[in-house]
Amino acid sequence: MLKHFPNTVFTEPIIISIPAHVREKSTAFVEAMGTEGQSCGYYAHNRNTDSSRANENINTSKLGEWVAAQMLFSQFGFPRIEVNFDVLNSNKKKWSPDLDYPPPFPPVHVKSTSRDYGRGFSWTFQYKNASGAPGGTDALFSKINSFNLERFFRTRMGTTDAPDMIAYVHVPLPNKLGRAMAFASWRSIVERGLLRDPIRPEFVGTKLCIDYDDLLKAFQHGPNIQRTGQQRTLPEY
Repeated sequence: MLKHFPNTVFTEPIIISIPAHVREKSTAFVEAMGTEGQSCGYYAHNRNTDSSRANENINTSKLGEWVAAQMLFSQFGFPRIEVNFDVLNSNKKKWSPDLDYPPPFPPVHVKSTSRDYGRGFSWTFQYKNASGAPGGTDALFSKINSFNLERFFRTRMGTTDAPDMIAYVHVPLPNKLGRAMAFASWRSIVERGLLRDPIRPEFVGTKLCIDYDDLLKAFQHGPNIQRTGQQRTLPEY
C-alpha cells in the first residue's frame, strides 16, 4: 500500500538554492534537446511557442524536478533520488512521472513555472497539441474514471483513483534558486474542479491550468502545512 501525504500549500514557499553543477547539467540537457529530432523542435511545432521559449520551458522543467526532489526529501521524508538528465533518442514528450519513487511512495509529477503572467503563479496541464498532432495529452487525464477528454474539458470535474501526486514549483530566472509552492494529489485537483483556462489566450483550448491562489483556497482549512520562506541549501546528493 502506498503512503498517504496531505495536500499541502506553502503560504511562504520553501526556497532552495540550485547549485552550479545542477544548472550546468540542465543547460547541457537543453542544448541536446535542441538538436534535430529532439524535443525542442516538437515543442516549437506543437505547442504554440518558439524555440527560445521551448528551451526556457525545458530548462525550467528539469530544474523544477531537482527542486521538487529536494523539497520532498526535506519536508516529507521521501528517499533521495537522482533527477534524470539523460537524453533519450526521441522527439516525443514523455508523460511518465517525473520523479519515479519506489513503493510505498507515490509517483510524483512536477509542474514548474518561471513567470507570473498576471494572475499569480499558475501551472499548466497539456490537453492537446496546438498542431492537432497525436500524443499531446498529459497521461494524468487518462487516469480519470470514465474519462472522455471533450466532456472533461467542458466540465472540469471528475473522479479518479490514481495515487499520483503533483509538486508545484517556481523557478524564477536566472534559475539560481527554486521555490516549492505546493504538493497535492491529482485526485484532489480533479474532484474539486480546480482546473481552469490559462490566462494566455494562445493556450486556451490546448491547456488547462491551476492557480496557486486556488490551491491555497482549496486546502487552507485542511491538513495544510505552513512554512516560513527561509532559503536553505540542502546537502548535495
